[in-house]
Amino acid sequence: MPELPERVAASPHELGASSADTVGSDGKARGLVAKALSFLQSLLRSERRPWAIAVGAGFGLTLTVGHVVGGVSGLLHGYERLAGIWFGPEAAGQHSSSSKPEQQLNSHARALAHELRAEFTRARDKLEQTGFGDFSRAEEALVSLRKLDEQIGHVWYFEGEIKRLKNAAMFTHKSCLKTLPGGDQPLDVYHQAFYRYLEIASSLPEPEAGGDKGSELCYQRANGYCTQRTAWIHHLLANDFYQSAMALDGDDLELTDKLERAGKHAQEARRYRSPEGIEGFVQCIGTLVLEQKIAARLEAIRKRN
Repeated sequence: MPELPERVAASPHELGASSADTVGSDGKARGLVAKALSFLQSLLRSERRPWAIAVGAGFGLTLTVGHVVGGVSGLLHGYERLAGIWFGPEAAGQHSSSSKPEQQLNSHARALAHELRAEFTRARDKLEQTGFGDFSRAEEALVSLRKLDEQIGHVWYFEGEIKRLKNAAMFTHKSCLKTLPGGDQPLDVYHQAFYRYLEIASSLPEPEAGGDKGSELCYQRANGYCTQRTAWIHHLLANDFYQSAMALDGDDLELTDKLERAGKHAQEARRYRSPEGIEGFVQCIGTLVLEQKIAARLEAIRKRN
């Protein structure tokens, strides 16, 4: 019979000591279990039961939600979500995470707007220099911006401008309507995008569409609306209606209507003040000069009637 290893073979005395230790350890374990059970029973007494159940349920729910997310980062995220449900999004810092997609969207809109302006300016300058401007790349940027959000002011403003500049027979490279031949000319197709811009701008609060008079504000804002751009659109429309009125022959009623519409747009254009302090614009027929011409024409009609 093989011998036991030196440390495996044990004397009766050692075996007795080991048994005593085991019995002692078992006794201590049973004592701890008894104390735990006694504490649990005290918690579950009728007068403490609701409190204990609520604490236990809350603790269990917290652990469950946290661990479902998985990992250390997931656990923290789970706790944040749970805190948001119990105490509101501010307590969990959820407002910063929810605003992140909006910030990314705004950043993308601004980048596309700058690209659109650069391509539009390049094509317009080429039109001025050579009489021909290729607006295809500006239109590509315009399509991308429209897909992002068609409510953005850049979409409607540049759509209107590009449509005008592509018809060099009717508009100058500054987007001014040329003197029309006799007879009324249909201009609605060149006004639709501008009207859409004005409609949206009028629905926005002042901090989102007004403010500083510079054009750069339009590009600092993701929505593409600002006082200067809105006033410029009114200025172009005022010139259009005045030129259209001047092309009419003998119909005082229609002439008065067009002149009055031109006057209303000119009045709105004066909301813009240039860095030099001039109200309105000097391009095309200047806003202030245009108002004087409109007033003189209306006065002449009144005298005739």
